[in-house]
Amino acid sequence: MCIKIVCSEKIKEFNPLQPLEDQISGRSKIVVNYDPRDPDSQNIDTFVIEMERLCKNGISCDLDISVNANDYIKGLRFKKKIESLKHKLEVNEVVKSITIFVSETDRKLSELSNMCLGKTE
Repeated sequence: MCIKIVCSEKIKEFNPLQPLEDQISGRSKIVVNYDPRDPDSQNIDTFVIEMERLCKNGISCDLDISVNANDYIKGLRFKKKIESLKHKLEVNEVVKSITIFVSETDRKLSELSNMCLGKTE
């Protein structure tokens, strides 16, 4: 098993035919063991593409993603790529939080303005 998706005691293998957001729903951790001799190592490229899609679409992913590179150069590159994608996902979360905060503030200021003007909804 190359990519494992963990939820409590249950461990599920990454399925490249299924969207990643469906697989990580309710999960807490993803463990990637990079080994080019593993027949599932082709799934790593699909996993990276899915992670990039999550970043691009702004889909939330609050998971602990750990990569064991096993001292392979490609494994270290993969680990660096995943770290970069995790950072992008964190930035997406900050942007979402700021957007929600600004929207709520705008709504409350609008309500306050209407109250001061004597308008009722």
